[in-house]
Amino acid sequence: TSSINGALDAGTNVTIRTQADGSGAGDIEFATEPVSGVWQSAVIKRDAGTEPVTLTLDAHGSILGSTFTSDTGTSSPAIISDAGALHVNLHAGLGGSHGSIDFDGPISTNGGAVNATTPVGSIALKSVVTDGGAVTLDASANPTASCAICLQGSSIDTRVGQDDGGAGGAVVIKGLGRQTDGSPTAVVELGNAVIETSTGSMTIEGHVAASSDPAVPSLSSAGVHASGAALSATSGAITIRGSAPNTMGVNFDGGTRVASSSGPVAIHGSGGLAGTSVENSEISSDSGAIRITGVGEGYELLYGSTAVNWSHGVLLGSQTSVRSGSGAIQVSGHANTTTGMNQGAGVHMQAGSTLQTTDGGLIEVTGSASSALAGVLLAGVSDDGQAPAAIDGSGVVVLRAASDATTDALQIDGQVSAGTVLNLRPGAVDSSGVAADRVGDQIALGGTASTGFAVSLDEFDRITAPTIVAGSDTHAADIDVVGPLGLGSGTTALTLQNDGGGRIHLGAPLSVATVGPSSYGDVTQDTNAPITADTVLARGGRTVWLGSPGNDAAANTVGGSALGSFTWVDANAVRIGPVSVTGM
Repeated sequence: TSSINGALDAGTNVTIRTQADGSGAGDIEFATEPVSGVWQSAVIKRDAGTEPVTLTLDAHGSILGSTFTSDTGTSSPAIISDAGALHVNLHAGLGGSHGSIDFDGPISTNGGAVNATTPVGSIALKSVVTDGGAVTLDASANPTASCAICLQGSSIDTRVGQDDGGAGGAVVIKGLGRQTDGSPTAVVELGNAVIETSTGSMTIEGHVAASSDPAVPSLSSAGVHASGAALSATSGAITIRGSAPNTMGVNFDGGTRVASSSGPVAIHGSGGLAGTSVENSEISSDSGAIRITGVGEGYELLYGSTAVNWSHGVLLGSQTSVRSGSGAIQVSGHANTTTGMNQGAGVHMQAGSTLQTTDGGLIEVTGSASSALAGVLLAGVSDDGQAPAAIDGSGVVVLRAASDATTDALQIDGQVSAGTVLNLRPGAVDSSGVAADRVGDQIALGGTASTGFAVSLDEFDRITAPTIVAGSDTHAADIDVVGPLGLGSGTTALTLQNDGGGRIHLGAPLSVATVGPSSYGDVTQDTNAPITADTVLARGGRTVWLGSPGNDAAANTVGGSALGSFTWVDANAVRIGPVSVTGM
């Protein structure tokens, strides 16, 4: 390597290229060499010069560098610059038949970029430090049978000075795998890997190509699998995308941590077993937005199995937390499971999982399911004592759900709290993970309501928010109070809102400090369904008939409007005056 090092020190770009012939089948290997009488792994090192230079390794086959162990110790191959920036290009598989990159030593570029690519194999690097240079690992041109990007115990640090205060280069990781009946492995495998980019963006993608042979199932463990990994940035965006037809698009477990100071975090998965699965892991940001989306597609039944195959859009497992300060948290999932053996919730929060904002950040959860499971499911206490799933918002919390009309779209067995407003309204997620309102779905509240978009009295007991809004200004379907509904535990106001269409009907008693029905159509109640409140604001696009003799506005204040007639009957004295409520 001395001639290579000398050329780099002289400011000369160096390219090493192999052909198909030779005993190594066109491989480039960092072999051992004697240094002061001791055999050591080969090291390419730049010690002089300030101008950037480039080292390019173009291999017909593979690029290999293994740690060498002898009775005198252990030695690793290395590519290092202690002078000016050294750009490193590692190109394997140029012959098109085989070619992986497996380098078990440090690559340190002092500001240079690292670009590792192969169209026919995998990439495994141990340690990359760039001091501001970008890093690209690309094994996405053709599918591989094993992991395309294999970062086991690896580290990539693009921060200047290896400190969050320094600028960072971008990191791009892309892999493509194929369905195989061999040992399952993820396309992008991040086992105890550490990636730090500070201001640089981080993009990680892993996808499993569909098999052309129906007899070969997809046994890849995930498009992207992170176990015990630590991925962090300051202002740089973190984007992770994965897909796998019969397993998980994105799968985090084993204490994985994804952290951002102010940059956005976006995670999207599509898979047969789950779109995005996060278990025993943490995703956090101080002020950046966090967006987690997933689509569960269902998967092929193997060997005549008749067992139920769970296929959730987004699965947040036990010991999982998603936390932000002032940044918004959005979780959106769809379970596209239309066959009887494939079932799943759009968003399933298992016991022990938490969504939390601490400085006013919005929390929005939207889930839909094609099968007879909930669009959004928050689990209660588990058999092993895990605490109920919890949504703990310091600002506004929005829950949107849709499902088979025969089941409960929004199932709250866990705990929900909002610092300001909790908004409950129908919503769904499309096949690409985009969430939207379902303004044509009816809303049922109170009692034992449990089909369609329904929130029962028991579920209201698990909700804490100063103001609850059911519906929105665009909601265009009926809102019905179908069973007794009394709100306490800090809830002082309830708004029923379908200004886009439909009517509002109170079919059972309603008790809360401030009540605000606001409808495009009629606002009515049964005579045996009185309102007990301090103040009432009723607005109807047609008529308002709140004529139950048991109505009692205890603060003697009622307000509102109607295009037609307006009727209020009070059991006691009443005063017409200004009343305000919160809408969405």
